[in-house]
Amino acid sequence: MKAKFVNGQPAALEATYIMRSPQEWERFLRFMERYAEQNELGFKKS
Repeated sequence: MKAKFVNGQPAALEATYIMRSPQEWERFLRFMERYAEQNELGFKKS
């Protein structure tokens, strides 16, 4: 995990999650598709 501070105040946090199975990846994609639709964002599979 990485944290970024600006003038001593937290500004950003970066975390890495390693998906351990194809099922986890598919679940994440389904979540992203729903999230994009609900928030009027674009998302398309490559």
